[in-house]
Amino acid sequence: MWIASAILILGIGFWLVDSLAYKPPEYVKMANRITANVSEQIKNETGLVPIGTGGSMMHDIQMLALSFQYYHAVDQNQARDLLLYCVDTYVNAVNSNVDVRPFLHDYPFTSKNIQIRIWVYASDATRMPLGEISSMSSIDGIFKYISEDPATNHYEVLYRESYEEAQSIVEARKNNPS
Repeated sequence: MWIASAILILGIGFWLVDSLAYKPPEYVKMANRITANVSEQIKNETGLVPIGTGGSMMHDIQMLALSFQYYHAVDQNQARDLLLYCVDTYVNAVNSNVDVRPFLHDYPFTSKNIQIRIWVYASDATRMPLGEISSMSSIDGIFKYISEDPATNHYEVLYRESYEEAQSIVEARKNNPS
């Protein structure tokens, strides 16, 4: 008899723990699926290696984020192209998903709702030398290209531009190849 009681008490205990466990809202699950798909697409199209995700989704979807590593030196044009591709791919994936729209804090989602961070390494996985782009980011619609001194870990922003400025530069480059 005491075994049956113990099993019943354990069963109720497991049920309570399970029912009290955090279960993310459906819109968080949708955002995670979009992020996973975009991450895979970017990896396949660019060779960027996904290393992290994030977001701001307390009551709705305010921001989504992806982080990558890249094992190729880049100049500013290549860095800009990568950031634009990542931001545009993510924004388009979010905005084209009709089911997630009611849960977006801002619709349409823009570059200000997406964060991308990319850490750049040499092809042998060593850190980039001072003066070379070692990381880049798009946060709140601002692109930053950063160089970090591997010896001291001090960094400097090499270039800063808005998403719109980056788009204009790429368009001008396409229209006037030199």
